[in-house]
Amino acid sequence: MAFLYSRKTTVVRWQSSFSSKFCIGYGVRQYGVLSPHFFTGYIRDVIRSVGDVGVGCVIGGQVINIMAYADDIVIIALSWTAMQLLLSFLNAQSVMLELTSNAKKNCMHGVLTAFK
Repeated sequence: MAFLYSRKTTVVRWQSSFSSKFCIGYGVRQYGVLSPHFFTGYIRDVIRSVGDVGVGCVIGGQVINIMAYADDIVIIALSWTAMQLLLSFLNAQSVMLELTSNAKKNCMHGVLTAFK
């Protein structure tokens, strides 16, 4: 397993052209079977910290405010204020791990009125 992740190289394809092969210094393999498990393990403390904030939807007596699979994270809140609190907390935790977010891939869905 260590060998699989220690000598990663790749090429970039742009339309029908390919770059030269180059080394990848860090990260998990895109589309690798174990990649979601490894990344979730890496951010487990962030997920736990956000979950412990105590703001979110109460389902079955338990507060649910974050769900994650691989590099996809969903924040759940009942108000814009609660959403901002959770996002600010998530951002602070992410900064400590030097995680960045792709703003072009982020989306924000409205608060579901069914839960009000």
